[in-house]
Amino acid sequence: MINAKAVEIGQSVLCHSNFALAYLPGAGRTCGEEVETTWSSSNHLHPSTCKMGPAACHEVLNDHWTDWNFQKSAALLVK
Repeated sequence: MINAKAVEIGQSVLCHSNFALAYLPGAGRTCGEEVETTWSSSNHLHPSTCKMGPAACHEVLNDHWTDWNFQKSAALLVK
């Protein structure tokens, strides 16, 4: 798992240097706030997904984020 940014104060320097995008060869820059915004929109899925098996959970999250991306793309076309 790769961290967009080390946002937790308790993270060690070793953890940050091993998993930060800034130090991953071939990785580009990302907006860390955007990652958190996307995750915060999926908080309402927790009550359902915590009771699901891995495949069903993956399917629900994939559907959610696919719709999230579609909504963002559609909003860009309107502007």
